[in-house]
Amino acid sequence: MNPRRIKFRQGEVGSPNQSFGIHDIKSFSIDGQDAYVRAFVKEDMNPVVTDANATDLVDSSMQDTVFLKVLVLGKRLSLYALTDSKDHYYISDGPGHFEELIYKVHIVQLETGGTREDAENQFHHQLFVYLPDEDSVSMATRIESLPFSERPLMKAVKDLNGVSNTTFIDQHSFTNPIKIQVYLGAGISSSSLSFTGNDNGATPMSFNHSTGPVGELGLDFTSSQKWGDIGLRLSIAYWTASFSGKESDGLGADTYKLSMSTITPSLDVIYSFYKSKTMRLYAGLGLGINEASFPTNTYVSTNSSIISTDKNNIQPIPAKSWLNAHYRIGTKIANHFGAEVEAIPTGSMTNHGYFNGKVANYSLKVLYYF
Repeated sequence: MNPRRIKFRQGEVGSPNQSFGIHDIKSFSIDGQDAYVRAFVKEDMNPVVTDANATDLVDSSMQDTVFLKVLVLGKRLSLYALTDSKDHYYISDGPGHFEELIYKVHIVQLETGGTREDAENQFHHQLFVYLPDEDSVSMATRIESLPFSERPLMKAVKDLNGVSNTTFIDQHSFTNPIKIQVYLGAGISSSSLSFTGNDNGATPMSFNHSTGPVGELGLDFTSSQKWGDIGLRLSIAYWTASFSGKESDGLGADTYKLSMSTITPSLDVIYSFYKSKTMRLYAGLGLGINEASFPTNTYVSTNSSIISTDKNNIQPIPAKSWLNAHYRIGTKIANHFGAEVEAIPTGSMTNHGYFNGKVANYSLKVLYYF
């Protein structure tokens, strides 16, 4: 949404700030990102999509003084944007003259009973006026198929000006709104296993805590637009754990040894709750699927009354795939370095009638972003 008032601070965080409104300043900018200018404009407030049953729309335009976002400044033609209840785009060929580009969609009833959408691309004709010359056939063809969205309109106005006649392009808007960054992570994890059940319904076993290495490869998807504090993360992690447990009763003792190597692809939603010029803090919530192999999986039951050991008949079968929810909290420094704590409070790895196992995993990782 285009701002109607801004706050400007000189000095560090906590310094007093001044508030400026529409009638206080003519323009403001954020170096390397956005620029805004004050303009008196006419806005078409009709919705983009017109219902098939609607009669001809009455004039519902309004006039207002606003801060327009500067997209392209050219000696021949400039482009501006305004976002309120919908997106408006304005062209200007001289000081104080702002013409809104018009785009409508009508829903047309078909004789077969269905509907179709017909677009009224009036903005194409508004841009045709600024073709450099009558021989600009290829540019006219491009404009004829131009979609009504920010980046294509920016490129069209830039080309209509020509490189030498373009004095400013909002690179912040012209760049890809979705930023993808690859990272590698490595660290240490601590795992715990809770286990119940054998062929006789034994009491729960107690297991040691396991520590092992963890590695992770991932992609962070972030936006420079409206949802800039929220991102998505796709990652795949590899971690290992080894457990040993024992339980005994008056008849004998049971021991269980389990080692696992796990690959975990996951999807997370990441929220940056604090950002400064060189650092950000974030929290994440995600869902992963664990694909595990078990190099060691031996269950030994000793019955003192018979003096026998059976390694074959009583062997739990842990699941090789299970889902888990996990949480992250971390920091990213100077856009390249980071640290993160990840918690998998519990994950059920059960697929056998006599086996119920739950694994929890906590890891500390150092990250490097490319």
